[in-house]
Amino acid sequence: MVLQYQAIMDWKMKFFSVQAVPLGDAVIENIHLCPQQANCLKQDQSVVTMDFSRNVLVEPGTTILYKFDVLLQGIVRSYSIMVHRLQGDETDIRHMIVEGTTLYPEFQSSVHEYRCLLDVGTETALLELHLQDAGQTILASADVPIPVSANDNITLLPNDHPGRLRSPPMRLRRLREEAFGEFQYPNRYLQFPVPLGSKRTVSLKVSSSDGGHFGYYSMELARDSCGTSEPLFDVVSGACVRFCNMGYWADFEARRCKRCPDQCISCLSAHRCVRCPQATVLERFVLDNVSGSCIAREKTLWERNPQRTMSTALAALCFTVFLCGLCAFNIVASQGRKPQSKKGSVAAHALVHERIHSAQGGYRGPARPWNVGNGKAGGEGHSFLRGPEAAGYAKVSADDVDLY
Repeated sequence: MVLQYQAIMDWKMKFFSVQAVPLGDAVIENIHLCPQQANCLKQDQSVVTMDFSRNVLVEPGTTILYKFDVLLQGIVRSYSIMVHRLQGDETDIRHMIVEGTTLYPEFQSSVHEYRCLLDVGTETALLELHLQDAGQTILASADVPIPVSANDNITLLPNDHPGRLRSPPMRLRRLREEAFGEFQYPNRYLQFPVPLGSKRTVSLKVSSSDGGHFGYYSMELARDSCGTSEPLFDVVSGACVRFCNMGYWADFEARRCKRCPDQCISCLSAHRCVRCPQATVLERFVLDNVSGSCIAREKTLWERNPQRTMSTALAALCFTVFLCGLCAFNIVASQGRKPQSKKGSVAAHALVHERIHSAQGGYRGPARPWNVGNGKAGGEGHSFLRGPEAAGYAKVSADDVDLY
């Protein structure tokens, strides 16, 4: 069972208080503190008896020992809390972690210079800083990356103990201050990109909580490069490759695969496209061999909606044919309703009377030619002989024929 605890107060914190809840039938008694350097045996030390309801003031840079006893079933246990308030001039940080790599030498607050080697797949160095005081501020700067020389021993640093961040690098906020309880502060996070096969120096300036003191840290960050068998770095897979994927081109000077320009799915360089993307609903892409780029051109109405355009054209054609047929029908119907001429009507009546007389045997004149085709007397056509039998007609009486 832990009976001794330690607590560190920030420089801006002026007092603290303790809350303890007894377990079961336990009784808390003999609550007291030793305000002078937490030494109750020190000469001229005044032991103050108090209760949990009082706040305890702490001067900057001092330490107070807070003690109380717990009596349970005749057994007494003494608990002690060592509380220290920071001076406000601290410029060191408690800890520093670089994600995925090992610091050399191992971190100590008193050591201010470090080196580390990043893996090929780590493009950005992510630092997590644990401050001593929440009031400290960090100012960071980085030099321009330079290539790593062949005889630089930083490339020989092993990565035996890669660092792991203790909390995710996100925006955190300080917890709301309560009458009792602890305060929690977020860590500080810094990011620095490191190109392939290069190194850069990061400088950190730590300002104390009172703003009058400063501390400095430096870190040399290096990144390994790809080998000769696989000289290009693929940003998608995060590994070294021999050839770049579709949509990327090989930049051997930078030793990495770079993305092709927009509206280009295959290219030889940043200014030379060899294949354009597929056409969309509204646009089609044409490769310009002179400029080496893909030009977007707007599609025509027929290209955008070929099926709709075809159906509209067929519907218009069918409607036109329907109108033409309707007009032709009206013309034919109007011609069929015209009255028969007077001359034709008289000739028809004469023909009927002559056929009736022939059927009764009263007509004995010579045979007259009749034109069956147009119903007119005279002209070319079949000639009817005397008598109805020669003409192919049956005998009928005058009562069977209605001329009107």
